[in-house]
Amino acid sequence: MTSRFSNISSRKRLILKKSVTSKNIKAIFPLTEGQKSLLYIASTQPHTSAFHVYAALRLAGDLDGEKIEKALQHVLNQHEILETAIDFIDGEPVHNSACTGK
Repeated sequence: MTSRFSNISSRKRLILKKSVTSKNIKAIFPLTEGQKSLLYIASTQPHTSAFHVYAALRLAGDLDGEKIEKALQHVLNQHEILETAIDFIDGEPVHNSACTGK
């Protein structure tokens, strides 16, 4: 964690060490202005569904749960954005690309 986070203050580095290990982190980035705007809207209007995209599937027949799980894991592996989260470090939101499902 040294060279990757050399420009982060020692307080933020301590928070990172406590909350993130090298096994579950790929990268931490500041939010884009668009992400900050969406975060602001989500925090001031927590019950809005304006930015939600709803979808449902009805599956019929015999289903193999293990194959479905493997397929979903494959999708997660191919699209890293699905495993990201917004965390707060020193009160500032950051985009954390973590391996949450592994």
